[in-house]
Amino acid sequence: MYAIALGITLVVVGLRIDYDFIKQHIFFPPINKFASIFLNLTLLKGFFSNLKFAGIAQSWSLTAEECFYFTVPFVLVGNSRLLRRTMLYVAASLAIGLFLTGIGASINYYGFFANLDFLFSYTFFGRCLEFALGMLLAYSLNAKQRFYFKHFTLIGVIGIFILLIALTFYHKKTWQGVVLNNCILPIAICSLFLGLIQEHTYLRKILETKLFNLLGKSSYTFYLIHMGVIQLLIARHISQNKWVYFLLLNALAILLYKLVEEPCHKALKKLGRLPDVSASPAIPAHPTEQ
Repeated sequence: MYAIALGITLVVVGLRIDYDFIKQHIFFPPINKFASIFLNLTLLKGFFSNLKFAGIAQSWSLTAEECFYFTVPFVLVGNSRLLRRTMLYVAASLAIGLFLTGIGASINYYGFFANLDFLFSYTFFGRCLEFALGMLLAYSLNAKQRFYFKHFTLIGVIGIFILLIALTFYHKKTWQGVVLNNCILPIAICSLFLGLIQEHTYLRKILETKLFNLLGKSSYTFYLIHMGVIQLLIARHISQNKWVYFLLLNALAILLYKLVEEPCHKALKKLGRLPDVSASPAIPAHPTEQ
C-alpha cells in the first residue's frame, strides 16, 4: 500500500510540480531527487531533516516505527525484570540519538540528525519513551494484570484534550513542549487504550461497531493518503470543502483496503507468514466485566 501511494505521488509530482505542496523537490538537482526516492523506498528518510517530508510527507513516522520493530527484540532478551530492561532501552536509545545528532551536526549531510529539535520531534531515538510505555502496557495485559480503577478511558480522553490545548501554547521546539508531547501525552494515550480494552464504556461500544471497525482497518491507508497528492487531486478537481474530501478520502481508503491491503494480508496469511492477530493474548477479545 505504501509502495502504491508513493508511486502515485512520485509520478504526479514528476508530471506536475505544483502538486509538490511541501516544495521539497522543486529545487532538487537530479542526484538529490535520486537520494530522496531511495530513502523513501527504504523507509530511511526519517533520519534526514532535509528530506523528511519528501514523497509522502507524513511517512517520516514509518522510519520511527521501523526502528522500534528493529530494536525491541533487544528488550526481550535476558532474565531481568522488564521494567528495568525498558528503562535501559529508553536510556540507550536516547544516548544513541544524541550520539547520531553529534555526528549529524558535524557532517551536515541532507540534514542527517540535524539538531535536537529534529531528534525529539521526528526520530524514534528522541521519542522512544512513547514506544516503551506502549510496550509496558501490552506486557501488563499479556500478563493478565488487572486494573480495578474504572475510569482510565475518561482520564485518557480528558488528559489528551488538555494536553493538546497545552501544546498550542508550548511549541514542540521548547523543552516544555518536548516534555508534554513525548513524555506526558503518551501516558494519557496509554490510559485511553487501557480503558478501551478493560472498561465497557459508550466510547468502546461506538468503536466496536462495524463502521468503526472498518474505519480502523483502513486507517493505515487513510494515513498514507490524507495529506499529499491524492488529497490535492480531490480538493482541486472534486471539492474544496474539507468535510467532502474528508469523506471521500475515507471512502477511498476503505476501497483501497478492500482491493489491495486486505487481499495481500490474506494471501500472506495463507502462506503461513503472518500470525492470527486476533489470537494474541495481549488484547483479549472479550475482557471480563469489571
